[in-house]
Amino acid sequence: MLTNVDNLVAKSCKKVAHKYHCVKCDYTTCRFSSWKKHINTKKHNATNVDKNADTLGKKLQKVANNKWICGCGKSYKHRQSFYRHKTKCTYISVEDEIDSTDIIVHEKDNEAIVNKLMDIIIQQQQQQEITNKALNVLGEALKEEKAKNNNLTISGNNNNMNMNSNNTNFNIQLFLKEDCKNATSIQDFARQLKITMQDISLLKDNEPKAITNIITENLKDYTETERPFHHHKKKWYIKDKKQGWDNKGDAEGEKIVKNVKNGLSIKAPKIFVDNNPNFLNDEKQGTAYAETMVVAMKDVNKKDTTKVLKSLKPDCEL
Repeated sequence: MLTNVDNLVAKSCKKVAHKYHCVKCDYTTCRFSSWKKHINTKKHNATNVDKNADTLGKKLQKVANNKWICGCGKSYKHRQSFYRHKTKCTYISVEDEIDSTDIIVHEKDNEAIVNKLMDIIIQQQQQQEITNKALNVLGEALKEEKAKNNNLTISGNNNNMNMNSNNTNFNIQLFLKEDCKNATSIQDFARQLKITMQDISLLKDNEPKAITNIITENLKDYTETERPFHHHKKKWYIKDKKQGWDNKGDAEGEKIVKNVKNGLSIKAPKIFVDNNPNFLNDEKQGTAYAETMVVAMKDVNKKDTTKVLKSLKPDCEL
């Protein structure tokens, strides 16, 4: 039961318009003492970052239709069923593309984005399998080529460094063996790529130019003898992590673009998410993410590969 004093305060609050209002917390009171207590609460002093993070976490976990979706593709109507599944689910996310394990979206508004994301994950897994098979085949081919090269006798004057048609192979091999023995491999070069959001954005509109820019900018961090590849007399000489330098040379040079594109496909998702943290709630950003990742995960066609290598030649020519 209210005391007389409380009754008087309550009546006075009804008669007087709300005097103290906190826009940030949507809190209103007519008593100054209550207002002072409020501005010292954790809720009032919480940063916008804390609030946004908490709000985003809740939105990702549950929406209006109460649909719970696991990363493995299974969905549940009830939270209890969802968490019971999670204790047994063995699904592992690809790399660290998205830190959240469970992405919960509204079926009507975000169904298209979810479908695209699932397609991207499947495409990346398939691409990784293809890449592994290709590397195994390439490794065997390089072993055979190395065995053949070991049977060749190289003749000429070791002090003669003039690159003429009679001693081209000898001189380039000597340069790679002696001067470039500590060069980085093409695999390590691709793994250590530095990529910007500008590169990711350009990828969707002009893939050859984006890849060329990425390679050119990253080569600046290496001296000539540290680089993983060189171009000489219409051939590319590439250093493999396991096999070492390809002494015979490769006229195509596709291995350079393939490895760089593989490194790009691994790094691109995280870079996009870091620069667009609200992409799951923003339809435009979500669509851009899906479209960009599709380009990042697919192979570079023959025509675009040729464009990239042609643009790289001037900076890589010996």
